[in-house]
Amino acid sequence: MRRALLGLTILGLISTAHARVPLGFPPLGLQPLPSGVAERYARPVPVPVALPESLDWRDSGVVTPPRAQEDCGACWAFAGIACFESMCILAGASHGLNLSEQYPISCDMEPRPEFGGFQNDGCCGGGCTVFEFLEENQAITESRFPYGNGDFDGDGARDCTAHPGWETVPCPEELPAPSGWRVATWNLIYPQPVPGVMQLEAALQNGPVWVGYYVYQDFYTYWNSGDPELPYRHLGGALLGGHAVLLIGYNDAGQYWIAKNSWGYTGPFGDGTFRIHYAADCDFGLNASQITVTGGNTPVQVTTWGGLKAMFR
Repeated sequence: MRRALLGLTILGLISTAHARVPLGFPPLGLQPLPSGVAERYARPVPVPVALPESLDWRDSGVVTPPRAQEDCGACWAFAGIACFESMCILAGASHGLNLSEQYPISCDMEPRPEFGGFQNDGCCGGGCTVFEFLEENQAITESRFPYGNGDFDGDGARDCTAHPGWETVPCPEELPAPSGWRVATWNLIYPQPVPGVMQLEAALQNGPVWVGYYVYQDFYTYWNSGDPELPYRHLGGALLGGHAVLLIGYNDAGQYWIAKNSWGYTGPFGDGTFRIHYAADCDFGLNASQITVTGGNTPVQVTTWGGLKAMFR
């Protein structure tokens, strides 16, 4: 019941959350899928008999550097591209791979009837259906469609309540040449809206995972001045909105997840990553999604190879 109520609450906060977050932080832009839709697209993850006690995909060199949303509420796209980059590197792409977040921000704007009419809305929010877009369209490199902070002219304050009163970088009529990489398959991780610790750990054996969570005022205190050795737990403060990040690891001994944010080289470690407790009380893992990728005409079986690599590294 608590999750259902939070889901209803967050939908009402998304359009105004950008006015409530502390100065200097991007607006919060996660829009969770309707619960019935999320459940329909969720798939169980096979859980190995014995999971490793810890995992950190940075050790394998597949986690790309943190990007900066600036003042655009498109965490959904940044987390999606971060996940996509990591899975492409696992599948053999260059470790310097840098794909365009601006592409889905500008071009993934159509309502999706199969997802209950859910629609990504650029800097005004979106969700995990970014992977549906990247399944339909090959990604574009950052150099060919660079990030423009979401705004076309960059003037004035962004006002999502006045959409389309401000302009987003338009989707070009003629797209730049694609990268050759696209999403092969994707699914939400069962159960929804928030999988359990074991399900998320099992999914992580295959590679980094897209996850959402709810952000409260005390998260910003943790981000700015928290003890790096103490994982974040929600203890107080108002609910401000939803956010999406890339889940890159876990540690059972410390009872925490490891995540990569999209707020640049900031945070408790100064590298854009943070730790969050398994019992953080913020629905960490909301709409968790995993993907496989394909490059050119050759499908890549990331799941098996990635799982074996994680188990025996």
